[in-house]
Amino acid sequence: MQLLINISSMCWILILFSLISCSGLEQGEQEKLRRLNAQGECIYRNHDEFLYPDIENPKQKPRGEYPWEVSKK
Repeated sequence: MQLLINISSMCWILILFSLISCSGLEQGEQEKLRRLNAQGECIYRNHDEFLYPDIENPKQKPRGEYPWEVSKK
């Protein structure tokens, strides 16, 4: 009876160990593939092309006076 319990516990430990150890390899392989597949490309533009259209310079708007500023005058 003792031998049967010992064998079954060893089987569970082996199953748990195999599940835990296999999950780490998968993440490592994904990172390796990601680095191998990564590529950079230059952006080619003509001298008169812009990413955003021309935007007018903002005009300064005077702020309104606060009530305590009005009463001081």
